[in-house]
Amino acid sequence: MVRLQTQAKAALRQKVKNVLDSMTTAARAAQSELITQKILQLPLFERSQRISIYLSTEREVSTVSLLKELFRLNKEVFVPTYNRTAMRMVKLNDMADYDGLPKTSWNIKQPNFDDVTREDCLAATVGLDLIILPGVAFTRNGARLGHGGGYYDRYLREYFNKFPAKKTGKKTYLVGVAFREQILSEGLLPTDQHDIPLDMVVEPEFECVNR
Repeated sequence: MVRLQTQAKAALRQKVKNVLDSMTTAARAAQSELITQKILQLPLFERSQRISIYLSTEREVSTVSLLKELFRLNKEVFVPTYNRTAMRMVKLNDMADYDGLPKTSWNIKQPNFDDVTREDCLAATVGLDLIILPGVAFTRNGARLGHGGGYYDRYLREYFNKFPAKKTGKKTYLVGVAFREQILSEGLLPTDQHDIPLDMVVEPEFECVNR
């Protein structure tokens, strides 16, 4: 059963990636801007201070405009950095810091994984208010299909083990962002018991809710 589900996820992942590869740069940019504006209107975004955001590749929902807004609004920003087996979430200081980041072999900007001078979220005494996640495919009820490396799945398990809501007294919201082409009907995205559901998925047709 596990092997069949793994195969189903791999096939679905490739199918959606093929669709994403066919999107034009203009279409990606237009949808990314709509998504950015919808996130900025979320009440939970307005009240969040410590926010994690992924640094996008050219085929993902762009987070550059949102990143600029985070710094303009004096939010504390954390971004992922990876090595072959693990992911850390570390502090990014400003847009100049972002501009100076090197790119990996995956063509993703990221801080040096071994840089111990940056604040590490898991080493802090307080957690995050909001984590904005990428993915390959989503359903509107919060199911997510990642890129297959399991980085976010492992990180989130570690994160919520250290910062459980019942202990901290506050909820860390998980928000996925997606192009229209990445939204699947309920039941079409295979999930298992280890998958952590998102609180919401923001896409171009997303209706803002008061959370």
